[in-house]
Order: sequence, then structure tokens, then C-alpha cells
Amino acid sequence: MVSVEAQTSTDLEPSRLPGGFFHPGNYWNVVDATGVTRVHPDTDPTYRCTKADWPVDLTPGSRYQFHLTFDSPTPTGFLTFVPTTGQPGWEYPF
Repeated sequence: MVSVEAQTSTDLEPSRLPGGFFHPGNYWNVVDATGVTRVHPDTDPTYRCTKADWPVDLTPGSRYQFHLTFDSPTPTGFLTFVPTTGQPGWEYPF
């Protein structure tokens, strides 16, 4: 499970974001301890671990706190988030 705190800028253009921006099945991957990238690391059990509280729509100048749960075949690796907006993504070691 990952706790996310995000803030949008006041000049955010929500129409430029892809649909389901933070949904765990969309732009997230797990790179496991062996270096294998697992795309869409969401499974039915991950949705049962915690209530879905990620934002569906983002608004300018807003702060968000939410949780995401993923499946990984190894206890260590990297969680990556790479949206298709042409912007750089994020990488979190675990």
C-alpha cells in the first residue's frame, strides 16, 4: 500500500490529463527485485485491501491524500508512475 499526497498547481488544465490518472491499473508499474517490470500491478485482491479513495478528477490549486494498493511478486523493487502526458514520471523504492 502506498500513501500519496499530491498538490495541483493553480494553472492545471484538467482537460489535458488522461482519464483515470491515479487509478492503480493505469499508469503504475512494479519493477520487482529481479528487474522485471510488471505492468498494471493491480489485482482483485488489491481492491479488497483498502477502500478506493484516489481522486477521479483533479482540480487546479487542490491538495489530495489517498492510498493505492499493488501486488508485487517480490518484497523489494520500485513502484513507478508514468502518465502519458509527456511529463516525467515518479519512482518509489520499496
